[in-house]
Amino acid sequence: MTGIPSAERHWKQAKRHKKGNKGKTSTEKMMMMSTISMADGYERSKLRSQEARKANTIWDDDDFSQLNNFCAKNLLAQPTKVTRIVRTWMEEGEKRVFTAAGDEKFAARLSAKYKGLKWYDEDEKRNMRTMDGDCVVLCKLTSAHQTRKQKGGMGWVYCVLGIYDNYDVDKTYTENDERGLKKKSYDFFEMTPGDHSDFYYMVRKWYEENPEVGVRICEKGEVESVGYLSDAIDI
Repeated sequence: MTGIPSAERHWKQAKRHKKGNKGKTSTEKMMMMSTISMADGYERSKLRSQEARKANTIWDDDDFSQLNNFCAKNLLAQPTKVTRIVRTWMEEGEKRVFTAAGDEKFAARLSAKYKGLKWYDEDEKRNMRTMDGDCVVLCKLTSAHQTRKQKGGMGWVYCVLGIYDNYDVDKTYTENDERGLKKKSYDFFEMTPGDHSDFYYMVRKWYEENPEVGVRICEKGEVESVGYLSDAIDI
């Protein structure tokens, strides 16, 4: 009778262990081999680390503790980057009229341009500014400003809401009217071709006298009007 081949193969492997033909796996020998292997790996790693240090590719805690001494002067010497460019002229995309429903997308883009601006109101002799969020209001186009053609029910325009120090930003402009203040707390600036020059002049003058880091005030011709409202809004 012949035996089962797989069982014979397993018995051959067992005989190798018994006769010592295969490496012994006793605890003592394995411990010695592991110790030698770890010691060899540590020495090799130490040599690689030393070579890497020569090339300045490895940093340790001492290097990071001195980081400010290495970089502080260079960082302070860097010129301030312009984070906001304010185009003080009426761009083509702003010359629009709407129905009484308005256009929320257009209002958001217009607010992004005029938000957070400051100026001095020559008529009231008071400082004014726009809010950091929504700063435009949909208003009825007055008869005095017929530079924009009315088509059908499209007789509404977005005006910039300029506020004084006594304006309550937690209330709407109509709610501010109900407060019964002696001095007005806000005013509208309608961006029409014949009426906006004073507004832009006051803004430019304010930032000339009170410059802010990162803010650049530009007149038409100083910088290309990249990013017209018309580029992002269908006109």
